[in-house]
Amino acid sequence: MYGHIYGYSEATTSVRVEINDKYYALYRWATLRRLLGAIMKRPSSLRNLATAMDGYRICGQHDEGLQVVPLRYIVGSEGRCNDFDCAFRPLKTHTQQRWFNVARAYLSGVNLPPVALIRVGDRYYVRDGNHRVSVAKAFGQLDIEALVTEYQVTPRTMLEGLVAVAA
Repeated sequence: MYGHIYGYSEATTSVRVEINDKYYALYRWATLRRLLGAIMKRPSSLRNLATAMDGYRICGQHDEGLQVVPLRYIVGSEGRCNDFDCAFRPLKTHTQQRWFNVARAYLSGVNLPPVALIRVGDRYYVRDGNHRVSVAKAFGQLDIEALVTEYQVTPRTMLEGLVAVAA
């Protein structure tokens, strides 16, 4: 109604309302899921790459280039595990403005840059682009363009584990 006064069209206002409603629905669901997970002793947190690598060592890595990756195989993050739940729903309100900006670009048809992923086995961890993954999942996208780096890992031996503990 007052959008023209502030420089926003009705269409822009409806997009803002859609983004706001989507974000807070996801935020409420993630908060509820975390609470229920704590009660039922079922973790709902996003997997941390460092934790996933516990017991393994990187014996090599190589760039796999640009790929289309199904979102269902992206299970964790290299550094934003506390900001999103296991379904990449936002857990912290400090992510709100960035999430809104990515969602607005997405809904406006802006071609967003590919995310950067680390592949370990058949699972992927976000190096860069957590908000883009979150928005893509929130709006029902099934896959995403990504620059993929594969980590080749091998289990740590008992001796390596003892050396690491002693150091």
